[in-house]
Amino acid sequence: MIIQKFKNANPAAHISVKLVSEAGVGVIASGVMKGHADHVLISGHDRGTGAARWTSIQNAGLPWELGLAETHQTLVANDLRGRTVLQKCHKSTCPVGIATQDPVLRKKFAGDPEHVINFFFMLAEEVREIMTQLGFRSINEMVGRLDMLEMDKEVVEGNEKLRNIDLSLVLKPAAEIRKDVA
Repeated sequence: MIIQKFKNANPAAHISVKLVSEAGVGVIASGVMKGHADHVLISGHDRGTGAARWTSIQNAGLPWELGLAETHQTLVANDLRGRTVLQKCHKSTCPVGIATQDPVLRKKFAGDPEHVINFFFMLAEEVREIMTQLGFRSINEMVGRLDMLEMDKEVVEGNEKLRNIDLSLVLKPAAEIRKDVA
């Protein structure tokens, strides 16, 4: 497996695998975790698959929210959730332009490391402000806090693809998933 090849080439490397939100993505993510990936990123039908061909970007995948929920639930049910960082990728705006088909985005990064450092510093500041507003002191306190999530009704009503989707299972606590599987 390619993950093992990367690990052999650089044992200190953190390996990220990007998966497209699709039915069964949780099972694929489980296999990726058993292959010892460190991060799993879920991209959706509406962007975030910038490394794919344009035809795939425009015609494949489900909303990232559904893929993220399925992946989380499957990893929890298989006792693999604690072994990975699970992230969403939904903007198709890779800050370095490495994984994009968009030539405009590729040209944007000039390769100055200070700009990337500054970006992450400012991002961390904004995350701290949002966490303070929500009453959290650390990112770890937020993990699994589904009670803090709510559906943005304006987004759902404004998107024809989302109007008839029931998102209640996305907000189902991991403990309930384990009961359903057992």
